[in-house]
Amino acid sequence: MPNDEELDIAGRAALPAPAAGPAIARLVAEVYEQVPPDTKRRLLEHLTAPLGALALFAVANGAFARIALQGGRGDWQVRLDDAARVRGADVAALVDFVMQASADAVDGLVQLLGSAQGLAGSALVAVLVSLLLQRANRK
Repeated sequence: MPNDEELDIAGRAALPAPAAGPAIARLVAEVYEQVPPDTKRRLLEHLTAPLGALALFAVANGAFARIALQGGRGDWQVRLDDAARVRGADVAALVDFVMQASADAVDGLVQLLGSAQGLAGSALVAVLVSLLLQRANRK
């Protein structure tokens, strides 16, 4: 039986809002594939920051294990060559994982993308930022 918050005005069970998570993960992956290497590095450092070493080994079949092996505890330093090896699909899996572990890290992408060189006019980035802002406002 739904509680009062799950009922609409007519007393019917309200449908949940569509999950933006998968769309956000796909868009971040697409943005990742199009940005310059230094921005890729910054995106990965931002997304991996809230994760521990075990999580980096577990997500995307270990695609981020090398980062864990090179970095200090919780202060992951991503090298440009490591960022170049990471595929968009790996980034999508990372975003999905991070959304469960630390929603603030995903929300923080708005500032990171806003400050990245050459991305201001990107329609893809605009859509991603819009989704992130909508998601943040729903909290």
